[in-house]
Amino acid sequence: RHGYAKRDPAGREERLYRLAMRFSDYGVGVSRSLREYFVQNDLIQARKARDIPNGIDTSRFSARSDGAAQALRLSLGLPADAITFGTVGRLNEVKRQVDLLQALKAMRDRGAQACLVLVGDGPMRPELERSRDELGLQDHVRLLGAREDVPQLLAAMDVFVLCSRSEGYSMALVEASASALPIVATDVGGNAEIVQHGLTGLIVPPAQVPRLAAAMGDLEMDAAVRLRFGHAGREWALRSGSVQAMARAYEALYRQES
Repeated sequence: RHGYAKRDPAGREERLYRLAMRFSDYGVGVSRSLREYFVQNDLIQARKARDIPNGIDTSRFSARSDGAAQALRLSLGLPADAITFGTVGRLNEVKRQVDLLQALKAMRDRGAQACLVLVGDGPMRPELERSRDELGLQDHVRLLGAREDVPQLLAAMDVFVLCSRSEGYSMALVEASASALPIVATDVGGNAEIVQHGLTGLIVPPAQVPRLAAAMGDLEMDAAVRLRFGHAGREWALRSGSVQAMARAYEALYRQES
C-alpha cells in the first residue's frame, strides 16, 4: 500500500485487506511513516510490518547544470539572472502549489531574484493561473502542463520544492534527488526519509507559507549550499533510491522465509 487514502474501516475493501494480511507473511509499506500508519490503524500486524521504499530508474536522470538552467529560462522568457524553483506533480489541493506561489511572492517582495516552473496538470490549474495573476507573478511563473521530458526539465532547475499537505513516498522527490537538485519539502509522509534536513535539503512544516518562503530564500541566496545539497542528494539517490536498491531489499525479505 502506497498512501494514506481514507477508506471505510467496515467496508468490503478493508475487510478483504485485513483477511489477506492474516494469510500473508509480511505487509510492506513504502516508507517508515506508512508502515507505522498501517500498524496504528490495525491494517498490518506489527510483527508482519516492514518498509521498503520504492525505487526509480536512476539512469534516466542526469545532474543539473547551469547551462541547462540558463537555456530553460531563455526558452520560457524568464529573467536570465533568476534562480529557478520548480516542482513536478498533479495540480490539486493536496499538492498545494498555491502555497508555492504565495511563497514566491513573499520572496520577491523581499528582493529575491527567483522564478517558478510548475510541471504537471490537474483540476487546480485555473485557480493557480488566477492566483499567479492576482499576485502579479505573470513574468516570473510558468505552468508547463503535463510533459514527457521531466528528466530534462529537472536538470534545468536550480531548486526543487514540494509543499504537499499529504504524501506517501514521493517519487518526485527521489527523481529530484537523482537530478542533483537541492530540495525544500514539507514534513509530511515519507518526505523526511528522502530529504535529509541540512544535508540534501530543507524540511519545513506543512501549511506554513512564511516558513516555506524563508527556506526557499535561504537556498536562493547561497549557491554553495545549493551545490552541496544537490551533490549529496544525488549520491543518496544512486545508492538508496534506485530500482536495484528496492529489488535487493525485497530479495532480502523473501530470503528471510527461505
